[in-house]
Amino acid sequence: MHFVRLLLAGSKAALIASLLIATHNPSAAQNDDRPSVAVYPTIVIDQSKDVVSKLNVDIQEVTRQLEEGLRATRRFKMFERSSTVMEASVLKEQDFATNSRALGDAAEFGKLNNVGLLVQPIITGYSVQGGSRELPDFPGKYVSNHKAMLSVTVKVLDTTSGEIKFQTTQTGDFSTSSGVSDGRMGPPSKDAWNGIAKTASLKITNAIIGYIFPVLVIKVNPKDIFVNRGEGGGIAVGEAYDIFSAGEDMIDPVTKENLGSAETLLGRVKVERVNPKFSVVSIVGKLSETPKIGDILRKPSK
Repeated sequence: MHFVRLLLAGSKAALIASLLIATHNPSAAQNDDRPSVAVYPTIVIDQSKDVVSKLNVDIQEVTRQLEEGLRATRRFKMFERSSTVMEASVLKEQDFATNSRALGDAAEFGKLNNVGLLVQPIITGYSVQGGSRELPDFPGKYVSNHKAMLSVTVKVLDTTSGEIKFQTTQTGDFSTSSGVSDGRMGPPSKDAWNGIAKTASLKITNAIIGYIFPVLVIKVNPKDIFVNRGEGGGIAVGEAYDIFSAGEDMIDPVTKENLGSAETLLGRVKVERVNPKFSVVSIVGKLSETPKIGDILRKPSK
């Protein structure tokens, strides 16, 4: 029985190790040319540290929500960079690989892939307003309300040069009212904070994806237009988009940088169906010309 347990343990270790090798071995993913990305732990600017500390919120919820959002788009190879998680799992498994019980194909110690882009979230503001007031004609009865707003700046950095490739600031907010109650209402709960973090992170994910991977037309038929954004990609049924005809690339004469293609507004479309890997949109009104593969969809300007 002891031998069987050891055999099963060895098989499990081999399975985990093989998964790690598939993750960290470049040859195993040689056909995967998606950008490699790591979301670094969220930090807080000095002006907001006191507020965040007093409210005792988990700022790494922003990190987790960003990782989930970016992974759900299937546009990136995502890598872990939390020292806590790495020490508790990946590095521990690599340390196990040096043990004599590990098979020869176990994870190689100290071999982790570099990433091309770092996503650094920075909490630049968090405020909570409101409170409870006693009703003058009803002793012991209170009306309570709270509002909270989170502001997060994210920088997408090139790991080779440190160049800021993209930067955006997004917000998440929350408001609640208890109506008339017998006691005072406390500040926003943990669930409320998580909701605020999720709202801000979803906006950030959409901004990053929209910059690096705009929504593109992949097929056109007489009734529908198919685009390359599906579930988890920040697109939802009923949303409106402006559709642009993509023209020639524009090159900066000084830096020689490709600034993107010239765009001509064709009109507006609406999302009708969201599938796992693509979505279907319909034309709203009339378009100035028939769209083509490679045309671009963008959220309407406010």
